[in-house]
Amino acid sequence: MSITDKLKNVDALRRFVKKCKIRYEYMLDADVFCKYYMEESDKREDYEYRMLMFVHNIEKGMCMPNPRPFGKEKVAKLMDMIKACEKEERYVNSSAYKMSTLILYQWVLFYKEHGWNDELMKMVDAFLANYGTDMKGMDVGYKIVQKQELTVNGNTAFDEVIKTRRAVRTFSDKKLEPNVVKECVLAQAAPTACNRQMIKIYQISNRENCDIITDTIYGASGFTRDTVNYFVLTYDVKSLDYYGERNQGYLNAGLVAMNLANALHSRGIGSCFIQWANTASEEREVKKHLGISETEHIAVVLGAGYYADEMYIAKSCRRDMEEIFTSR
Repeated sequence: MSITDKLKNVDALRRFVKKCKIRYEYMLDADVFCKYYMEESDKREDYEYRMLMFVHNIEKGMCMPNPRPFGKEKVAKLMDMIKACEKEERYVNSSAYKMSTLILYQWVLFYKEHGWNDELMKMVDAFLANYGTDMKGMDVGYKIVQKQELTVNGNTAFDEVIKTRRAVRTFSDKKLEPNVVKECVLAQAAPTACNRQMIKIYQISNRENCDIITDTIYGASGFTRDTVNYFVLTYDVKSLDYYGERNQGYLNAGLVAMNLANALHSRGIGSCFIQWANTASEEREVKKHLGISETEHIAVVLGAGYYADEMYIAKSCRRDMEEIFTSR
């Protein structure tokens, strides 16, 4: 037996080396993140993802139940980004560029409809005089939908379930029925790595607990605070085996969460995904209050409730298929 093989059989040493590899791989992930994250990309005038995010931020502002003047800083930055993108033809042909132009048009229209007279609105109006708004396949802004438009039944084909589900933040005051929720936990049927089933689903309906999540999690604005329920999905770190699985929990949680959202929708329950983007200390406080084990990581949260009779939703236009799909 070689020295290497003998050392591998020393359990304490093998575990030490494994932990060193885990830390090293996480460090490399952090290096790539710091090099390419959104603000660093802006320095290279690579604005595509920032533009898509701003478009959706403005759409969400239009969906607020009692809207007030909003989005000025993002609108001003979008105009700068649009001009910067015109330096390269590939950006001018991108969905992000087209959506950004159209959302400015919709933002001005929204301000005019609400009688908000603003100097920036006039500047945007003048800016848009140089741009067309007839872009096929691009539809941004918001729309009002009725509950029956999102209603499906047990005989509905799966593709219709997927196509009709939309992210909503306005819910009726009807309480979620326990038996219906339990039916939706068939989301557990989603695949997990080596069938380890490390994902747990916590339904949060107590108002105090819901308020803690609403006040802590980033992105909860717009939810009807008095009627929203939350589904908190966690993954158990104890299920992970080596450095190559450092992202495994999020992957598995995403698969279960999508199953859950579609199952809820099929039973007349709307939902909206919120990524868990909080600090470690904030996560510890929330888990402590909700009685979640310290070995579990919060991966994603769904705000949910029965569909209201009428809802404002973001159009959330999708990028062209050619931009996301490649066959090689």
